[in-house]
Formats: sequence, structure tokens, C-alpha cells
Amino acid sequence: MRSLVTLILVTLLTYLISSNNLSVCVGPLVSTRMLNERTAPIFAYVSYIIGLVLQSHRMVPITVPLSFLNIALSVTLILVLLGELFKVPVSLMYILSTSIMTYGLITYGDPKLLYAITYWTVSSLIILVLSPLLLKTLHKIGSRRPTLTASVYRLASYVASFLLCMSFGANNIGYLWSIEGRDTIALVLIIVASMIGTFITGKRTLRKLAGVYALTLTGCLTAMLFSYLAAQVATLLGIPVSFSVLLVCSIVGVSYGYSIRIIDTRYVKRALTVLYGSIPLSALLTMIILLILRF
Repeated sequence: MRSLVTLILVTLLTYLISSNNLSVCVGPLVSTRMLNERTAPIFAYVSYIIGLVLQSHRMVPITVPLSFLNIALSVTLILVLLGELFKVPVSLMYILSTSIMTYGLITYGDPKLLYAITYWTVSSLIILVLSPLLLKTLHKIGSRRPTLTASVYRLASYVASFLLCMSFGANNIGYLWSIEGRDTIALVLIIVASMIGTFITGKRTLRKLAGVYALTLTGCLTAMLFSYLAAQVATLLGIPVSFSVLLVCSIVGVSYGYSIRIIDTRYVKRALTVLYGSIPLSALLTMIILLILRF
């Protein structure tokens, strides 16, 4: 275990990220009425813990001094709380991981930040391009035997959402646990914090994203599938990702496959601008912190 301060900060961030991402991981299923607001948190939480236990070992953060780590965690917590206060979507994972990887780049010459930014950008572009293509393909297949295909698509959507929730547990929650040092006490507190975030405050945000889009069954499956694939590849590479960005990009891509608008484009532009803008902001804040610490 790193320190009591680190443990407390990681626990608080786990609570926040679990609460905020419930709407991301199961929102499409709720919006298409495949899950209701009572069963969705249970579905998500069980998947989180399975992913945390099975795959979190892949998330190995860059080693940083304890003093800097606690500052990075504190700054992340403050920025996330400010985002909540002013109703601005911010990515906890972008802020924290960019800060840590910026330290690694400046101090050790570790290029992981460059790899991460490349993956964040390329994966979003791939999702935007391929989502409408898959959507149209699924529509063509479904038009031949609609009743049977609908049942298959529904089952596939459940599986894709379950896998997406698992990836969230491994990638985001697992990253926070790895930062703390993968201590047993920390694991227990993280599991409890995630439970509180999912079942209590997470319900309030469950329809946060569902309120800005309307998905069909094929649209839901496409969005969940691409979000999962991008998240799983990132986990295998040990790169933290923003699940909000993945889902928003997937939904935007899906919207290109429809003749009518299914998403609030003004909200999307604002959200993506802030989410991606947090990356250079986090890097700049890290440089300033390092300059202050050196003096």
C-alpha cells in the first residue's frame, strides 16, 4: 500500500468514475428498454468486478514518486468535482493518466504518452468510420429474417454490454488499483466504493447520455460492440481510455447510418471538445507542477 492519502484519493476517484460511467456502460441497454433502472446497476457492477479480477493486471502505470502521485490524484479529483459542479463532462481517466504519462515522458523519456494519444485519436476515428458500415450491414441481415435476427441481436447486445462493463472494471478501476499498488485493503475499499457509486449516485446519471440519443436495436448493438472492442484492445495494450469518448464516438458513427438525426450534435461537440481538451490541459498542469517541485 502506497500511503493512507493515496488510498483515500484512489477510493474517492473509484467512487466517482463508477458513478459517472454507469450511464456509459449500460445506458444504451436502458435506452432501448432491454434493461430497466433497477437491474442495470446489478448487471454493470457484477461485470465490473469480474473484469477487475480477471484483467486488471494488464494495467501497469508508470512509476512516479509518491509526492507527485498524490498531487496528480488530488488535481484529478478537484477537476472532476469542478466538472460535476459546472455540468461540464470531463474524463477522469484522461486527466490522471495524461498527468502520470507526462511525468514519465519528461523524467524518463518514456513514450507511453505518445502511444496513448495516438491510440485515443486513431481508435475514435476508426469507430466513426466503421460504425455506420456495420450498422447498415446489420440492417440488411435483419431485413431477411426480422424476428429471428431481433432475438440474436438482443442477445448479442447483452453480451457486448457485459464485456464492455468488464473492460471498464479492468481498464479504469484496474488502473486506479494498480496506481495504489494492488494492495488487498485497497481492493476491498475499491470494490465498496464502486458499489456505492454504481447503486446509489450512479442511478442519478444513468440517463445522462440516454437523454441525448435514440437508438434502435441494431444501433445499440453497433455502439456497444465498437466501444467494447476499442476498450479491450486498449486494456491489452495497457492504455487507459475514456469510456465516455468511446461511446459518444460510437453513437455519432451510428448516427451517420441513419437518414434522420438521432443525437444532439451540439451536446456531442461540446462534450468531445472538453474531453479531448483535458489531455493537453493535464499535460500543461503536470509541467507546471514539476517546475514548482523542482524549485
